[in-house]
Amino acid sequence: MKRSTPHSFILVDDDPINNFINVKYMSVAFPGCDTKAFTSSEAALYLLSCIIRWE
Repeated sequence: MKRSTPHSFILVDDDPINNFINVKYMSVAFPGCDTKAFTSSEAALYLLSCIIRWE
């Protein structure tokens, strides 16, 4: 069975430098994937709630 590649990631960490490094790594490990990085958990939850309402 072939493994499917995730299309997008949501990264939540309070350290912006760590977010930057991880976003760069994700773009190398999973080319073409969309990675959203947040330093605020509230902002990430807001994005998730918008996605859930949209679907």
